[in-house]
Amino acid sequence: MKKIIFLLILFFQLVNCLKAQVNTFSFLYKSRLNKVSLIPVEDSDNNYILPMILFTGKPWAPSDIDRALLMKFTPKGDTSCYYYTIPDSAFSFQNIIKTSDDGYLVAGASKAIITRDSVNLLLIKLNNKFEIEWKKHYYLYGNWEMGITKIFPLDDNDFILAGMVTKFPSIFIYPYLVRIDQYGNITRETIYNSYCGSRYEYLLNSSKTRILMFANGLPPHSNGLSVTIFDTTFTYLSSHVLPVLGIGVGGNPFHAKWLNDTNFIFSYQKRLVGSPFDDKEFTIQIHDTLFNLLQFDQFGLPDSYDCPAWVKGFDFRHPDTIFYAANIGLAFGPPPSGYTNWFMIRQTDGQLNERYRHFYGGDSFYFVDHIIATSDGGCFVGSRKFDFGTGNFELLFLKLNSDGMLVGTNDPDIQQRMSLLYPNPAYQEVVLETYLDESTIKIFNVDGRTVGQYSGVKGRNAINLNGLPAGVYVLSLYAKGKFIENYKFIKNP
Repeated sequence: MKKIIFLLILFFQLVNCLKAQVNTFSFLYKSRLNKVSLIPVEDSDNNYILPMILFTGKPWAPSDIDRALLMKFTPKGDTSCYYYTIPDSAFSFQNIIKTSDDGYLVAGASKAIITRDSVNLLLIKLNNKFEIEWKKHYYLYGNWEMGITKIFPLDDNDFILAGMVTKFPSIFIYPYLVRIDQYGNITRETIYNSYCGSRYEYLLNSSKTRILMFANGLPPHSNGLSVTIFDTTFTYLSSHVLPVLGIGVGGNPFHAKWLNDTNFIFSYQKRLVGSPFDDKEFTIQIHDTLFNLLQFDQFGLPDSYDCPAWVKGFDFRHPDTIFYAANIGLAFGPPPSGYTNWFMIRQTDGQLNERYRHFYGGDSFYFVDHIIATSDGGCFVGSRKFDFGTGNFELLFLKLNSDGMLVGTNDPDIQQRMSLLYPNPAYQEVVLETYLDESTIKIFNVDGRTVGQYSGVKGRNAINLNGLPAGVYVLSLYAKGKFIENYKFIKNP
C-alpha cells in the first residue's frame, strides 16, 4: 500500500511539473505583401489568436487596407490561418476579444473597393470555430481612417469600443467612442470634437462607470499629457494633467493598464531625464486614481531612438511580474541598406525593479509591435523584420518563457542576447550592457590569449581599449561561473 501511495505522489508531482513547463518557439511569417500583426488573445487551450492586416503599397509610402486574417498558434508553435472575404470591400482587423460564449468579437475597418471615399466601422462575431455568426458595417461619413485600440466588455453583455478617426485630408486625430450590444447594434456613438496629433489610449475603471482617455497635446492641456474622463454614456466629466518627469514627451505610442483598483501603469516615450541631448527612452510610470506620480523608470540605450512596442508595450497577468517590449535604435523612415537594430524584452516587479533585460535581432532592421503575458508565466511577442530585398516587413513571433528565454530551438531567424555590445567597430572604448547577476567578461585576441578580464559587471560598462592594438577581438560573457555568449568586435586605430 505504501508503494502505491508513493507512486501516486510521484505521478502527481510529474503532472504538476509538466503543467509548469513553458513552451517556447519562434516563427517567421514570410510574404511579399505589406503586413502587420496586432494584439493576440489567449484561449482556454493556451492557443494564441492574433489579427493580421495586409496592405497595398510599401512601408513609409502611401498605402491602404486590403484584407485581413486571423492566425492561431498552438502552445508548441504550430500555426493555422483563418481567411475571410467581404464582398466589394477592403478591410482590416484591429482588435479582438473573447466573448462570454467562448467566441470572439472582432473590430476593424472596411472600405468600398470602388470608391474608398470614407471608412466603415466593421464588427464581426465569430464562434469558437472562427466561423462568422454575423458581421456589420457602420458608415463613418467624412472620416478617412479609423482605429479601435480598446474593447471593454460590460456586465450587461454590451461592449465599449474606443479609438480614433481622421478626417480627410486633415492630419488631426479625433477620439472615437462606441457602445454596442451583443448583436453588434450601436446604442451610443460619439466623435469628440477636440483633437490632437497623437494616438489615444483608454482605460475603464473597475466599477465600469468611467472611461479614462490619455492624450498628448489635447485641449485644454495642449502642452503636455492629459487624462480626460467620460462616463459610459460618453458624457464629458473632467480633464486633468498627467504629471511626468523631465521634458520632451514623444507623441506615440501610449499604453495603460490597471495595476490594481487604485493604481495604473502608463508607458510612453520621452527624453532621458538629465540628458543634455534628445535621447528618446521607453518611459514607465505608476499613478494613483488622483493621478499622483508614484513610481518612475526609463530604459533604452544611450544616444539611441528607443520606444515602447507600437501596439502594446507592456503586459502582466500578475502585478508583480511585468513584461515589456521596446524598440532599440530605430531608424527614421526606410532604413539604409544593411541597417541593423535590436528589440528588447524586459521584466520587472510591481515596483519597477528590474529582473532581466534581453535583446533580440541584430541581423536586420526590427520593429516590435506587441507583447502579452501568457498564462504559463511567459510572454508572446510580435515583431516586424525588414526584408531589404522586397522592401516590406516579414513578421516574427516569439513565445518566451518566464525568464525571457527562447529555449529548445536553434532557429537561425532570430538572435537572442543576454547582453549588448556597441559600438562595433570601436575606437577608444566599447560598451557592454548586461543585467545578469555575478557577471564576468574576458577579452581574447585572435591568438586566443586573454588580454582583459573584468568581474562584477552589471548594467552599462564602458571598457577602455586604449592599451590594445588595432585588430579583431572576442569578448566572452560569464554569469555565476557559466559561459553565456561571445561577441566579436573590431578595434580600430
